Amino acid sequence: MLSEKVRSMLCRLATQSLDSPSIYFIVSVSGQKFALLEEKCVLASILRKFKVISLEKLDDVTIMIDLILRPASGVKVKLEPRHKIN
Repeated sequence: MLSEKVRSMLCRLATQSLDSPSIYFIVSVSGQKFALLEEKCVLASILRKFKVISLEKLDDVTIMIDLILRPASGVKVKLEPRHKIN
């Protein structure tokens, strides 16, 4: 059963003209939300099955300041299975 919010969004979409830019914005935002959820599921699956071990020391990583702190050239990691496969 659809929630009231989803129903009202579908009604608005049905009545809008395809020339309206807001119709594409709504589709774009919902696509981005789906992509983020999919990304989180894949990452959670990997973290459940593997240990992530950094191959670089924290002192050797150059930090780039942007909207978020991130390494300038990436960080090399090694994945080890959490459980041995027989």
